[in-house]
Amino acid sequence: MATLTGSTIASSYDQLLCLPSGGGNTTTLVALTDGNAANTFCLQLATTSALIVDDAKLYFGTGSDASFEYDEDGNDVLLYDGANFRINDDTQLQFGAAADWTVEYDEDGNDDLVFTGSDMAIESSTSAKPLVIIKNTTNDTTAPTLRFVMDKGAAGADGDDCGTIEFYGDDAGENQTAFAKIVAEVSEADETDEAGKLSFYVAESDGTNTALTAGLVLEGEHATDGEIDVTIGAGASSTTTVAGDLSVAGDVIMADGKGIDFAADASPSAGMTAEILDDYEEGTWDAVVTDGTNPMTMNGSCDTGYYTKVGNLVTVSGLFITTSLGDPAASGAIRITGLPFTVANNNAAYSGGGATYGESLDLAAAGHTIGYYGATNNTFIVINVWDATAGISGMLASEWTADGGIMIGFTYRAA
Repeated sequence: MATLTGSTIASSYDQLLCLPSGGGNTTTLVALTDGNAANTFCLQLATTSALIVDDAKLYFGTGSDASFEYDEDGNDVLLYDGANFRINDDTQLQFGAAADWTVEYDEDGNDDLVFTGSDMAIESSTSAKPLVIIKNTTNDTTAPTLRFVMDKGAAGADGDDCGTIEFYGDDAGENQTAFAKIVAEVSEADETDEAGKLSFYVAESDGTNTALTAGLVLEGEHATDGEIDVTIGAGASSTTTVAGDLSVAGDVIMADGKGIDFAADASPSAGMTAEILDDYEEGTWDAVVTDGTNPMTMNGSCDTGYYTKVGNLVTVSGLFITTSLGDPAASGAIRITGLPFTVANNNAAYSGGGATYGESLDLAAAGHTIGYYGATNNTFIVINVWDATAGISGMLASEWTADGGIMIGFTYRAA
């Protein structure tokens, strides 16, 4: 290796020297000129390498405007000082013997600075560092963008990942562990009918094995404009807590057997047996007056009632009128069948009321009133007449008459 020493090699371009490329005495120096044998422009040694000693500088420009220096006294780094350092358009800065990493200003493309390689790590031993900032200083309303691109060079398919952000940290054994990640993927790849999916994962464990599980999933519906489905939680044991008010523009749909749990009530009754409101339903029911075997003919305009079911409480109502006693005619004690739900099978479930309206009846005496109750473990209403000071007796078909009718309304407990 040839070694240059001294403080000055040349005072002008014309004084630049070279060692003959063909070899020879290393003390024999000749001027190096360009291809036209005109201006000298470089210093060349005819050996396989050149050495600039530690902490010495290689200068550029007649005024030493820029320089390279190997800072051996400092951190063993190659320092550049001076004017701008430029790599021309569409020229690569390469790293590695096989150009494993390259950096290129892609002027022919989108004027991008393109990094090509495998992994890139940004490390710091300072607390709360590194800090990565993407900043836009234009006075408008459009912010900068961080974009993940999956370009597989082939047709996309449902389930293709578009990008992933992972979060790692130490566990108690100092094992680097994935504690969370965000995954964007293709939900529907059909051209012009595309839909996406974004999943937020966190680590959860069964006590032995830890895995990342999606706890929040947003998925666009294809072929349906303006619909995005959201899944919160993972498994029936997951809990979703809303700190403030919850405003719902659509319906709240409960799974079968599930409902609103009031277990947080701090002062339930001593006889409380359940705190979950798990059912709501409303509709109509078809009533028939019968003796249990022979139905009467119902008036088509007065044979349907309403019902509302909240939890296990059912409220029914209606005006029920007949047009004949039926064929064969009903006789003996009568009832109204068709309740929408079976009455609970215990004495505490008995409930009923009194008729608030009646017509075309043939009661034995003025002042008699009609009462009714839901028969336990059945779907019919027992009708009675208060016809004695001691109590009631079952209403008879003869007391109803062919075109009789009554109005009812009461709440009962369903089985």
